[in-house]
Amino acid sequence: MPAPETIHSSTVLFVFNGQDEPLCRCCQTLTDGGVQVYYVPDVYSAMAQLAQGTAPGHLVVDIRLLDNYEMGFLALVPHYYPHTELLVPLLEGTAERAANQAGHIETVALQDLADGVLGIRQAVTASSSDDEVVEWVGEDAGAPPIPADLRDAAPMETTSAAAQGHQEPQ
Repeated sequence: MPAPETIHSSTVLFVFNGQDEPLCRCCQTLTDGGVQVYYVPDVYSAMAQLAQGTAPGHLVVDIRLLDNYEMGFLALVPHYYPHTELLVPLLEGTAERAANQAGHIETVALQDLADGVLGIRQAVTASSSDDEVVEWVGEDAGAPPIPADLRDAAPMETTSAAAQGHQEPQ
């Protein structure tokens, strides 16, 4: 049974090999937006991180490199960590990989993923007789603080310049 979870909505854990440029750019966008971003290279490391009891608000999994057994991880996360949002980015080859699996795997475009995590929502429009006012609805201000074990994690090492600023949990 997993440890009791503490949810940190301002953190994102990426599960990917660290070498996909679009994912690295997405990580950088999130980091630039003030989100704490971490990555692990496989679902086993992700499950170990989750089992420590500190769950990120969002878990992004690149399914292209997962084998059929590892794909089962996608069903475990929502079951054991219902407050962690599981996101599968729509990348080249993702749709085909998702279609070959039993069950439904929903994918999300990288820009929509970044916008959602950063709290950018559809504009809420209120109309008056003469003016149109548009307000942006953002993320909850009451997000819990980042835990020390995630905040003080060492930066991930990568050769990609686009991937600078990501951190790997310890």
